[in-house]
Amino acid sequence: MTMITDLSLDLVEEILSKVPLTSLKAVKSTCKRWNTLSKDESFTKKHSAEEFPAFLNFDYCCSQRRFSVHRIHYNIEDLPCIKEIGKLHSPIKLHILHQCDGLLLGHAEDKLVVWNPSLAQTRWIELRNKRSVYKRRGLGRCAIGYDNNKNHKVLVRFYDVYDNNITNVKHEIYDFKSSSWRGHDIINPKRIRERGVSVKGNNYFVVEGKLLGFDFTKERFGPFMDLPFESSDDFEYDRIPYSCVRGDQLAVLFQRHLCDLVIWITTKIEPDAVSWSNFFKFDLKPFLGFDHGFKVRSFFIDKEKKIGVVCGTELKSHINEEKCYVVGEDGCYQAKTGKQYVFSYVPSWVQIQVPSSCGKRKGRDCFDFTKEKLGQCMDLPFDTDDDDNKIPYSCVRGGQLAVLFQRAFELVIWITTKIEPDAVSWSNLFKVDMKPFLASLTRRRK
Repeated sequence: MTMITDLSLDLVEEILSKVPLTSLKAVKSTCKRWNTLSKDESFTKKHSAEEFPAFLNFDYCCSQRRFSVHRIHYNIEDLPCIKEIGKLHSPIKLHILHQCDGLLLGHAEDKLVVWNPSLAQTRWIELRNKRSVYKRRGLGRCAIGYDNNKNHKVLVRFYDVYDNNITNVKHEIYDFKSSSWRGHDIINPKRIRERGVSVKGNNYFVVEGKLLGFDFTKERFGPFMDLPFESSDDFEYDRIPYSCVRGDQLAVLFQRHLCDLVIWITTKIEPDAVSWSNFFKFDLKPFLGFDHGFKVRSFFIDKEKKIGVVCGTELKSHINEEKCYVVGEDGCYQAKTGKQYVFSYVPSWVQIQVPSSCGKRKGRDCFDFTKEKLGQCMDLPFDTDDDDNKIPYSCVRGGQLAVLFQRAFELVIWITTKIEPDAVSWSNLFKVDMKPFLASLTRRRK
């Protein structure tokens, strides 16, 4: 009888590559070898590239607990249309500020939260300066990225405001590895009004008709770089929409006369250098009518299909209307009504970095859905040097929690006698030595 451990590495990789990210957590826990492979950087990079490009949609009329994931789908007439493929359910009301490689950065109450919906992982970050979230001027001034060592960081930009005038601009950086904030004297004379876009771990903003990159490795802004067209960002109505493409390219959209759309995409992008290529151009006038216009607020493109989704305001002679259009070089295919905001989203294998320990003894966080906040970090019934993510735990009939501790070949399972978000007690369930069984299995194979 063939066992899991007898399968070749190529076959295991093929099996895992067919597993949707939403089911990966359950599948990889069945075998230590599978779990190890799923964390291999080359495998995860390859598998992430195979995930189809999708976009996250925020409906301004809906609760901020549920977000729709869409993709461009071809119907029975072989025409592209917008199709909902799933929803991301947040445990709390969440205001999304930014995203980087499938990790969503948002805020809830007075905290920041980093969320990977695909792996059901979250990390809460206590703000050192709560003005950056409390004041509306601070909303959207947060960005998540990572340095060359894949260490994630959050950049927060906030303003000192006196009589509605900005008197000072300050920056703080949160380092996931050290779990700490630090103030930063970042020199940047321009006022950044947009939330920015993450590309290859760095963040990019359009400021007064120029592109500005923030390098998370050097922790500083690069020089102002040219966009592929002449424009101005002096006024709110003249903001330039831009979007990431699969996390490694940047796309910008230029409008002329409110109907002519031109999308450019980067062929090279770094915080200090950029080059561009024309992606496609499109004229909305035949579809809108000659007395109408369209002001794009956000957009998404599927590079392989050479097609995109643009969302914004349709400007009519008697009334304005919020719409989304599917557009491509061959025409305009579908309109969806409603004020919405879209950005590129690809389900991610990226593990959220968590603090290494709560003291020496490992602990677990608990989220209280009644109070809608995390409880205190509570002790497990043993000491270990293992990483938090390597400690298996499970529910028991929905009323208790069980946790497994492994030392060499010995397995020990503990079960809670009491468990609340702020209190826990444990009892030893049983322990077993696996060594005799494994030795017997080895002899039978020989």
